[in-house]
Amino acid sequence: MKISKFLPIFSKISADQRPNVILLLTDDFGVGDFQVNQANAPVPTPNIDRLGNEGINFKDAHSGSSRCGPSRYMLMTGRYSLKNSKERNIEVNREPHLGSMFKKAGYTTSIFGKTQPLRTQVVNYDQRVIQARHKKMMEWKSSWKNKEDYNAASDEKKLFHTPGDYYQRISELDHSYDYSFSSYSPCCQVNGFFENGQQTEPFTEWAVQRSFPEVGKSQLMKCAYVAAPFMQEETQGDRFTANFPRAMVAQASFDSREKEQTVSGKLNDFIRTQKESDAPFFAYYGLREGHGPFNTPERFRNTTSAGMLGEMIAETDEIVGKLFQTLEEAGKIDNTLIVFMSDNGAGTNYVPQNLEKYGWSQNAIDLGGENVTLRGGKGYQHEGGTRLPFMWWYPNGFPARTIEDKTVSYLDVFRTLADLVNYSPTCNEGPDSRSLLPILSGESDEIAGPKEVLTHAVKVSPQAIRKNQWKLIPGSNEFFDISKDPGELNNLYEEEWAHPIIANLQARLNNRMASIDEREETTNFGELEIC
Repeated sequence: MKISKFLPIFSKISADQRPNVILLLTDDFGVGDFQVNQANAPVPTPNIDRLGNEGINFKDAHSGSSRCGPSRYMLMTGRYSLKNSKERNIEVNREPHLGSMFKKAGYTTSIFGKTQPLRTQVVNYDQRVIQARHKKMMEWKSSWKNKEDYNAASDEKKLFHTPGDYYQRISELDHSYDYSFSSYSPCCQVNGFFENGQQTEPFTEWAVQRSFPEVGKSQLMKCAYVAAPFMQEETQGDRFTANFPRAMVAQASFDSREKEQTVSGKLNDFIRTQKESDAPFFAYYGLREGHGPFNTPERFRNTTSAGMLGEMIAETDEIVGKLFQTLEEAGKIDNTLIVFMSDNGAGTNYVPQNLEKYGWSQNAIDLGGENVTLRGGKGYQHEGGTRLPFMWWYPNGFPARTIEDKTVSYLDVFRTLADLVNYSPTCNEGPDSRSLLPILSGESDEIAGPKEVLTHAVKVSPQAIRKNQWKLIPGSNEFFDISKDPGELNNLYEEEWAHPIIANLQARLNNRMASIDEREETTNFGELEIC
């Protein structure tokens, strides 16, 4: 298929034609949370559906990991995270990333909300207060066996954070962003906002004192250090587990129920400031929506048939709708690309009761006229752990359609956007990314570059690889034909005819992992150029 009327836009795009780019990254939403991907999803999502119906909706798109930390790193950098850790942060002036690429391309850059994995550091002006925090907290974690142990440690929490003035010693501005408005409730940080590295107000409150008036439970998250299993029942909000309740410091006006309203409002304010600007802008917005605790403004309470998770879906759709309105009012809607996605598959380990209690699944997706439930979820190598919503809305540039037969990765975002804005990356910028622009524009059905996609490429856990319809998870001896079995119910690993295909996939996986490992060591994980 070729759609020639779109070709001139991308063959030699001039500087003043380059689109604004807004990247919306949600947290733990499943591919089936939105009606554009699953018609019987219980929460109406007209604005998110608009992104998919008027844009390109990829239904076989994957994160590079089924966990948020390495996955977000891969999105920002376009490189697989093979460091021997579940987490990997982007150091200042080290790995090239989306912000630095857009900055060098002449864009006004901005970032909002959850900015992980950029290396930032929130510190108290009195450093003596928190010098021993991590050591002490790790000691506590290893000793807690029950609620009494937790309560006994409560008086010592002040070593972790204490009320006072905070600032970002390392902020998003150090990472090539011109403007930042970041939020710090996930994970293990103070509860409040920082604008361009400075607190928006002092942190004067203990977060444990703030609670939902309607249920009398903590509205804020406890650091992952203290999210012990015995606490889940006590801290359940009303219909879904509000995991990670915590006692930490907070700004007096901070209300986690209104958090995304505050952050999305700042995004809209930023767009308004660009109304008269001739320079294009890039905005990265990391939403907490989809991740616990499941709390939204009270006006969303009991407005859906899918519990508190459903209320977060509804709020996300409202945020997208307000974004459309702001772009229209600012005169930017005709030349703006919106990319909408999640950071991994559905967080079903947080909300396993959604299917049982509400009769629907975050992992279900309409494929080929049938509704299919994908296997697994966040943290797993099966399709439910890595397949995610992935929509590209740019009506003036991309012909609208749904694509079910192309396996793509959100590592491909880096090179795709570089191509779109006429930026020529070095070999060290987005080295594992492929440009999807020929497919998006309708120029071609083919993707240049490696045909295989690593859907779980982290050293500390089993890997998985997809190539065409084939899927191999070597750590558990599983092999599937995804074209016939997207739910991964029929393991073909022992079939004799499959052995050559399995051997080929295993060799490809081994070669890719070895070459990436060598490259990362040679470049000191992205710091050094090898071109």
